[in-house]
Amino acid sequence: MTGTAPQPAVVRPQASGPGRGPVEHLLHALNQPLTGLQCSMELAIAGPHPAAYYLRTLEEGLELVSRARVLVGALRQVVDVQDATFREVSLFRIDRLLREIGSELEPVALSKGMALQVFAAVPLFVHGSRSHMSNSLLRLLDSVLALAVENKAIHLSVTAEDGKACVMISWTPASASSTAFSTPELGMLISRAAWERAGGTWARGSSGENHTCILCMALAPSPQPGRAK
Repeated sequence: MTGTAPQPAVVRPQASGPGRGPVEHLLHALNQPLTGLQCSMELAIAGPHPAAYYLRTLEEGLELVSRARVLVGALRQVVDVQDATFREVSLFRIDRLLREIGSELEPVALSKGMALQVFAAVPLFVHGSRSHMSNSLLRLLDSVLALAVENKAIHLSVTAEDGKACVMISWTPASASSTAFSTPELGMLISRAAWERAGGTWARGSSGENHTCILCMALAPSPQPGRAK
């Protein structure tokens, strides 16, 4: 569960559109199956076709509708986390939170032959909703475990950078290009929406064969002893 200090990551943003928010990203994606469904229906009624053509059109239409339903479900979750009201806001150690999440998901990682290597050298305090940030990090790491190649380490770290506490998660993907709207990828999008709702920044990119997510939150002053979780 412990690891050495992470090397500075050179993160190359992915081509999915920097500056495009989770809602905009999903709406853009939703347009694709809807456009495909409309085109197939228009072609089907344009003239007489063999029965096999109509059967194939129905099958393809059902697949497009299924994709659209998945995207609508993800959109609903993104909107929910963006509209979330924080019932508890406190000062807490994000390094401790990262270790707790790593410990919680370590059995899942071990079942896949993965090692979760956590680096958190010093106490780093942030102010906000601990449960909300925890849910965001859990969803992100759960997605990473689904996307990462087995039998390799996943690196988690939290360090201070320019007045911010920055959580970095780095892994080697099982495939060079994962399906853009698979369940794990949609989970990452929902994680991003939750983290940004909490007031942080969320970035994803690649460096060599590794993929990296960096989630930053403003650092808070260290409290008097015994006052932070």
